Amino acid sequence: MKIKRYVGNDLQETILKVKMDMGNDALIVSNRNIREKGFLKLFSKPMVEVIAALDEPDNRQKEFQLKNSIDNTLKMPAKADENKLKFSDAGRKIQILESRFSNMEETLQKIYLQMQKLPIDGEANKISNKKQNGNSVMQLFYNNLIKNEVEEEIAKQLVENAYIELEGKNSVNDFISVLYNNISEIIGSPGTINLKENGKPTVVTFTGPTGVGKTTTIAKIAAIYSLEHSKKVSLITADTYRVAAVEQLKTYADILSIPLTTVYSANDIKKAIKTYSDKDIILIDTAGRSHKDSTHFEELKNLINATEADETYLVLSMTISAGNCRKVLNSYGFLDDYKLIFTKYDESSTPGIILNTAFYTKKHLSYITTGQSVPDDIMVCNLDEIIKKMIGNFS
Repeated sequence: MKIKRYVGNDLQETILKVKMDMGNDALIVSNRNIREKGFLKLFSKPMVEVIAALDEPDNRQKEFQLKNSIDNTLKMPAKADENKLKFSDAGRKIQILESRFSNMEETLQKIYLQMQKLPIDGEANKISNKKQNGNSVMQLFYNNLIKNEVEEEIAKQLVENAYIELEGKNSVNDFISVLYNNISEIIGSPGTINLKENGKPTVVTFTGPTGVGKTTTIAKIAAIYSLEHSKKVSLITADTYRVAAVEQLKTYADILSIPLTTVYSANDIKKAIKTYSDKDIILIDTAGRSHKDSTHFEELKNLINATEADETYLVLSMTISAGNCRKVLNSYGFLDDYKLIFTKYDESSTPGIILNTAFYTKKHLSYITTGQSVPDDIMVCNLDEIIKKMIGNFS
């Protein structure tokens, strides 16, 4: 006995599938409306499920062989008595009918035994309701991640992994806990500049696209280490494409009484670093590059390599779109290792771009900036605040 399940858009389509697979001898056991699995299909059009049964080929073969055997046995000579022929013909038909009834009874018994293994209506409803509740929780968190501009691929993976980890439990608090931990693992623990302890300066290079506020961010970090940590800081700028950038950094350097050197080539930058060998930290500003300006990226790459920096920071804006962020990350793919700084945190209400970037780069966060004030509007990323904002408040 072969019992199979078929699903289609409507009853007619589903029965057609049954006939194409099992043939016209298939027996329809049951049919019902269902919804496809998956939390993203909760609001999809109901499908039709049909359970069909077909007697195994060997039973039909037995019937066929029996019929042939009877035919051969009942073959009579040409001179046989007419009444005997009629009796034999009637007996043969009775035997065939009895065989068919016997096979039908066997078929129904097999169907009954198979159906016994399926959950009764009440249990099926419990299972269905459990899945529906679990899907509702998944949908709730998925929607909130999407609202916070987490990319669909990442949001889907996070909620599905949480559902699997919880083994289908639909507790909102449990889901929050698992999501929080999983996002925390992706973003990692934020870190700041690791200063050397051997008396040599720590060289730090900053790079990133145009317009992200990179120069102001460098000034804030310079102020923190100079004023709050009492470190000897020096500045080097290679952003000679924008005169305003040089003047801006010079103004901050004068206010903080920090030396500043402007360089124009890879050789210049090496000489400038040697000049500041007595400092604790050297902060280097590079020219901003648009991800569309591929011709100048080789020059930028050579400049960054010449710095032989102990640490490199890629500075990105919170206001960048997900698509453009991916393009920027591809453009700066030549960087071997770096940390992430996000500017303009105060201008964005959706922190999803932070998770997206950490997910694709596997790099750790460092600072975020929240305004133009130097040095106040900068802080180490508050991971707890960012994740809770991303997940949402369901208390």
